[in-house]
Amino acid sequence: MKKYITWISFVLVFFALWKTQAQNLKSVTKFSLTGFNGFSYSLWDSATFYKNGKLIDWPFTGGFNSSQFFHCKLNEDNIPDLVIFDRDGNTLTTFINTGKNELLPFRHAPEYVTNFPAMYNWIHVYDFNCDGVDDLFTSEYDYISSYTGIMKNNQLKFSNNSIKLKADSLPVFCPSSDIPAFADIDFDGDMDILSFDQFGTRVVYYKNLSMDNFGTCDTLLFSSPVCWGNFSEDFSTNNVNLNDSCSGGRWAKNGIVENNLHAGSTLLALDYDGDNDNDLLVGDISFYYLNLLTNGGTNNYANITEQNPTFPTSSDKVNIRIFPASYLIDIDNDNIKDLIAAPNAPPASANINQIFTYKNTSLTTSYSLQYLSDTLWSGKTIDVGTGAMPVFIDLDKDGLKDLLIGNQFYTYNNGKQTGQLMYFRNTGTLSSPAFTMDTDDYLSASSFGLFGLSPAFGDMDNDGDSDLLLGDLEGHVHLFLDTAEVNSPANFALKQFNYKNIDAGNSAIPQLFDLNEDGKLDIIIGERGGRIKYYENIGTLTEPDFSDTPTSSFLGKVDVMKQCCTGYCAPLFTKSEGKIILLAGSENGWIYEYDDIANNLNGNFLLIDSVKIPGHRIFLSMGDITNDNSSEMVIGNFGGGIFMYKLSSATSIKENVYYQNNFLFYQSGNDLNIEIFKHLSDLPYEITIYNSSGTSVKQLSVFPFNNRYKIPIGEISAGFYFIVLRNRGGVVVGKWVKM
Repeated sequence: MKKYITWISFVLVFFALWKTQAQNLKSVTKFSLTGFNGFSYSLWDSATFYKNGKLIDWPFTGGFNSSQFFHCKLNEDNIPDLVIFDRDGNTLTTFINTGKNELLPFRHAPEYVTNFPAMYNWIHVYDFNCDGVDDLFTSEYDYISSYTGIMKNNQLKFSNNSIKLKADSLPVFCPSSDIPAFADIDFDGDMDILSFDQFGTRVVYYKNLSMDNFGTCDTLLFSSPVCWGNFSEDFSTNNVNLNDSCSGGRWAKNGIVENNLHAGSTLLALDYDGDNDNDLLVGDISFYYLNLLTNGGTNNYANITEQNPTFPTSSDKVNIRIFPASYLIDIDNDNIKDLIAAPNAPPASANINQIFTYKNTSLTTSYSLQYLSDTLWSGKTIDVGTGAMPVFIDLDKDGLKDLLIGNQFYTYNNGKQTGQLMYFRNTGTLSSPAFTMDTDDYLSASSFGLFGLSPAFGDMDNDGDSDLLLGDLEGHVHLFLDTAEVNSPANFALKQFNYKNIDAGNSAIPQLFDLNEDGKLDIIIGERGGRIKYYENIGTLTEPDFSDTPTSSFLGKVDVMKQCCTGYCAPLFTKSEGKIILLAGSENGWIYEYDDIANNLNGNFLLIDSVKIPGHRIFLSMGDITNDNSSEMVIGNFGGGIFMYKLSSATSIKENVYYQNNFLFYQSGNDLNIEIFKHLSDLPYEITIYNSSGTSVKQLSVFPFNNRYKIPIGEISAGFYFIVLRNRGGVVVGKWVKM
């Protein structure tokens, strides 16, 4: 299969960078922020969304880009549930099987996500030890790690430590760009592995010796790899070379050892023709199609004798831009495995209409696939392609806040890319919102020829309505004024393209906010480098004016780029209890909260809290959409999905152990223990404990001579507290519940 040099470069660079986005999986169901007096935000499961006249069943999955599909028993009801892992951001979505005989009979159940370990690039679920509990396999650089599944309190959990798989004394090899095949290749009862080897044109077979040596399937003991199938990848087409043995010792073609650099392939082993041996579905990074390789040999000696490079048929072939991968799951609870195909190369792959679903209609052990749809999965969720940037705004001026979502881009299977705005109109009531998709191309934004569309709203000309400032990927902003009559739906007219010639760098994420509190809206822009630029309004209420040079190019010394080479700061300034607070979304999936902003625009803002949100390139907006005088929050991520949260009480979060950066807080009896793994500086620390109302209840200073401190807390009553450590080296905040 063709290995273009450009794609080799893409894989090496992309997968090296994407590894830095690997996430420890966190629950999306609840988090809290210091500046909101310890109140927590909970995922708003009851929020309702409609599209094309149908209820969106799973609005808050976070989007599907390069998704991988596996059955996994998340609880003890013995019904196969579903997990979807996305290589784009290394995120996991979990679903419970409802048991109904219908298409996609799954309920989104994000509470199971935290039971999984950190996973990278790809996963596979397989009960390798035959104990009835699913186990987990994932990429570890160019090797494979496993976690043993444990059923505890009716929930699937995993061993704390992973095991790197080995064949003899060497690691089982699998390039991080690939997806290997896990199956009982020789039909002896234990799990074997097929993968491409280091030289890139041969599939190799790692035979599990568990049954051979011990008569059981509960061990991962692999022999040295041997060439499988008697074929090699073709250099220039989607075909393979048949009858090409591995004679000559190490994988060799015509007796010459090959040294091709492997660019990427996906494998799925399945007995497609029902003849009791494994055939192979292969996807390649350079092509849009899957190739079915038919095994004309046996389960002990594979010999690929036929191929179908436009699988399953030329008229209904998998056609995905680019690098397709395939998965087997039962999509309708008929106990027959169906086929899913999805891309495996973010961000170059298609991100819309890119998940192909085929129903297996065969009543025998062979497969007979009927194409269903490429929109079945996306129709169940909110997904704007790549990069969701949502904002609450009442566009039809009926008194109910609507939802507008900008995106980075859609990538279609034909290679076309567009930046668009998706509009959900609030068709509910003041206290019970419901959102109905009006259009996925509001303002016909796809015609602008822009990407990275980040909307911000504010009354720029003091005429009583909200105008639109639209940021783009190139770092510019564009002003649209609402020219509609009072109480009439918004009618935006372009005031100025490249407004005031402002250029904030790459990926302008604007906000309109009166930062200096002079009664006029200023322009604040987060950008790709992780910093915030501030443009003061030097005009009037009705005629705003801005210099193209920022008033501050490093506002508050806020920098959310924690590692090379991007930060993608998404600023949201808001007021809590009359105080200006900054929430800054980031590339690495953290929201950083800052205080000490008013009258300190030339100084350093104080970092007071942070919280991890699933995914990366986090964008957030707030608004009271339930008429209860508290703000709901909507969060977008780079996967193209959103999460919506509602304010709840502080007492629902109880964390007796808190870890942030290089500090650990935990209570032991009447002592609060603080462990410092790396000091902020060699200067004394000021430690302050605040109650949920913001009142200091204990304060002391310590010198950084030790790494462990005990603070007597017997006099502090039970309740929710914040612990703040400060010195000139920085500040860290921890949440603590005194029991």
